[in-house]
Amino acid sequence: MFRAGQLDDALALFAEALTLEPDEYTLYDSCAAVKEKLGKTRDALRDSKRVIDLAPQRWQGYARSARLFFKIRKYDNALHMLKLALERVGADDRKRRGELEALRSQILDAVDEQRERVSRTSYHFGKLPLELASDIFASALAEDHARVVVLAQVCKNWRLTITNTPRLWNDVVLSKQNPVKKAKVWRTRSRGRIVHLTLRESLKGTPWALDELQDLSLESLRTLRLADFPISAVRKRLPNLTSDILRKLDVLEVDNRTEARPVSWLWTDPTMATRSLSVYFTVFDWASLIAYFPNLEHFAFKGPLVDIPLSAISDFLRAHTRLRSLTLSIMDFVYHRAPDRGQPPVHLPHLERLEIEFHDFAMSFMFPLLQLSTLQSLTISRGVHSIDTSLQHLIASGAGKSLRELRITLCAVSAGCVIDLLRQAEGLEVLELTYLGGNQANAVLHALSQPPKPAPAGDDGENGGQDRASAPSLLCPSLRHVNFSHCPDVKSGPLMELVKARLPSTTDDDTTDVAPTQSECLQQAQINTLIVDGCPSVETDILPWLRSKVRFVSCVYLSKKDAKRRR
Repeated sequence: MFRAGQLDDALALFAEALTLEPDEYTLYDSCAAVKEKLGKTRDALRDSKRVIDLAPQRWQGYARSARLFFKIRKYDNALHMLKLALERVGADDRKRRGELEALRSQILDAVDEQRERVSRTSYHFGKLPLELASDIFASALAEDHARVVVLAQVCKNWRLTITNTPRLWNDVVLSKQNPVKKAKVWRTRSRGRIVHLTLRESLKGTPWALDELQDLSLESLRTLRLADFPISAVRKRLPNLTSDILRKLDVLEVDNRTEARPVSWLWTDPTMATRSLSVYFTVFDWASLIAYFPNLEHFAFKGPLVDIPLSAISDFLRAHTRLRSLTLSIMDFVYHRAPDRGQPPVHLPHLERLEIEFHDFAMSFMFPLLQLSTLQSLTISRGVHSIDTSLQHLIASGAGKSLRELRITLCAVSAGCVIDLLRQAEGLEVLELTYLGGNQANAVLHALSQPPKPAPAGDDGENGGQDRASAPSLLCPSLRHVNFSHCPDVKSGPLMELVKARLPSTTDDDTTDVAPTQSECLQQAQINTLIVDGCPSVETDILPWLRSKVRFVSCVYLSKKDAKRRR
């Protein structure tokens, strides 16, 4: 009857037979087979379990249980039952073992498909611990804290996590965009623990927005940035911004170009903990920086010098030997004042980054005094006089040996001095020479493409041969980023020579005359970024080749504004 498809009649006969032989496992296995056909999977599983209880050494009960578990998608149980069935099938029963192995393959395929489906549809982020999710959000907001509003709108779970994590709302930036509402929201969600406070220039029209923060203790405040916002309004509307709060600040940025008044009330304690200080267009006493900021590591100044003795700046630098970065933008054309050559040198053993804008005064006075043994990044921009003397001082003092980044823009400089500095800067990775004329850029490009000339034999000494063997084959072998934008004399030939000279030996290039040696490949890096915007002498025909050899190439001849002007 079972083979004829009369399943109900077959099941009734098997049930009657079980009343006569209740311990016969084959009857239970037959009942399970009928119920499996009828779709009564759970009843079939009960009969299969009865088969295993009556005949634990037989494979039939385990095999049928494996098939039934597979049907109801309990894959772990199915694999376990299948394993027990295979252990009980004789090694010579190849047909049965083949059927069971085929079932095993089906189960494993179903497991993989289920895992892939779950991976596509599951909300993995929701399973993260709250602390870990908060750390991820904090990392995402590190560069632009304004994204916190966008992230909070992604989904309900993200919104709940973000709005209930106070540290994601401790950075307050107030401008003309709904400052009152924003101050209220950030105050509430940060639970009154404001760590970073920035007041933009555009807040001038609505200074009363600060009234929302009037009664905050500000004990947690560590960063204060006043971007050309009236400092008198800050003092009036934030009464809790006391000297004790200011003393604990880690970062202080002051731009007071609107009022141009002294702001000495911002630093009145000789134990200021501030490590980063930026002063823009603000009247202050340089001597006060020595008295009140003993822990400075980062300092930036921008503005004119009014009746300031030249020794004040050098005294300030001598008093802050722990400086790691220094930015000077001195808008004062008083370079006719000769520096005091009798002053002792200024040692800054920890300075890694130096940026000089409007260099005429700073270069003529500061550079002859500076000793920078750990300088890694140097940026010089804008000025009238040549910076050759300053670069020569860097070379003579050995400061170029640690350089990793060199940027020179809108400066009068000779290619020879730049090349001499590059010879010393073997670890240089970034070179930007922009807005240079007089064919200086081509000379530098040519030098970067040619092996350095060997020193005369008489200058080598005993170890001269060894030094020449270990010397790099090219200047700045680690160079990866090159920017010669707005140098009108830059031509196609020197650019191609630069890229060719630094291609790895594995690159197939019919236009390369000589393949680099193995030692060269180990020492020199390939150019990854090449920017030559505003260089009209660069031919468009070479751009496809350059882009095939360099990861990023930019060659914009004219900006949209300039293009419209020429039409």
